[in-house]
Amino acid sequence: MLNMACFQIIGNDTAITMAAQGGQFELNVFTPVLAYDLLSSIEILTGASISFTEKCLRGITVNRERCEELSKQSLALVTILATTLGYEKAAEIAHTAHRENKSIIEVVKEMNIMDEKDVEELLDPINMTGVGK
Repeated sequence: MLNMACFQIIGNDTAITMAAQGGQFELNVFTPVLAYDLLSSIEILTGASISFTEKCLRGITVNRERCEELSKQSLALVTILATTLGYEKAAEIAHTAHRENKSIIEVVKEMNIMDEKDVEELLDPINMTGVGK
């Protein structure tokens, strides 16, 4: 539903853009279609937002344990290691983690290339976002 609303708004935006470009000699003869599509888009987006909030968002809760698990399994964590270990070593770690279905932290610990405490701290997703500081 939300996608359909957005698609309609994108279509209205295209019509608005073309109408604005078509105002020959600054006569603004396309003002009615501009106004109609703009107001229509506002109405559609308002209704879609309210409906989406009531039917989908309200009541959703966070599964913190699952989010933490997924964030620690992410291969994207390796990017921070490129600054410390270099791109090639970080790429090797990522390939190994992917191939062996392990986390980046597990691979770095197994390779014994960094102190375990430093690895945990450096690869902590909360610290990486700045929220944990």
